Amino acid sequence: MGFVFDYGGGIAQQISGKWKGLLNSPKSIAGLTAYKNFYLATSRASKTTDETHPNPYDVYAQGQAASIVGPSWFSCCVGKQYTASTAQFVMPGHVKGQAMPGFLGGSDLAVPITSPNQALASDWIKDFTSTSGEKGLQAKGNIPNATNLLGSSVNERAAARSWFVPTAKHWVDVENGNILRNMLAQILTGKLSIQQAATSAGDNIASVLNQS
Repeated sequence: MGFVFDYGGGIAQQISGKWKGLLNSPKSIAGLTAYKNFYLATSRASKTTDETHPNPYDVYAQGQAASIVGPSWFSCCVGKQYTASTAQFVMPGHVKGQAMPGFLGGSDLAVPITSPNQALASDWIKDFTSTSGEKGLQAKGNIPNATNLLGSSVNERAAARSWFVPTAKHWVDVENGNILRNMLAQILTGKLSIQQAATSAGDNIASVLNQS
């Protein structure tokens, strides 16, 4: 999806209280087209399996890949013989001098409604996500949670331009339904045209997100 957002597209947006799919918009189609061209020119990986079969860093550690795309922690697992000679870089966007938007996501912090210590739990979250807490995490190599805290590391510079999934209560159903993964497989294998696959996925996502 980084390609989609790099070209100004998106997954879905809420309009007048209803979710509308964006994957078949001209900008999203341009991003998906760039993704397909990039994949076909640079990758020999399966077009239909998920990103962990095999793990990209395992392929790299076996000397079967010149580079891999993934989160920064992948660098821990590239194999002893390649650790010293491996460095991270940011995927370039289609505009010269501009990085491709990266996905900034991870674990969610929440207080269960059944918690007997909701106030204490809420205070812990406030402390954990505070500026001082984030600076402590940053010192360990993590990306802080606010752009004004970003430093000069390659990952922090890249985080200045990022994307995220729609913040909708039914997004988990989109993920469980593998809608995006199926769309990309259809595009890469040629089972459907980019326009057809994007339109189908966009309609499915809107339908799922608009559930009551």
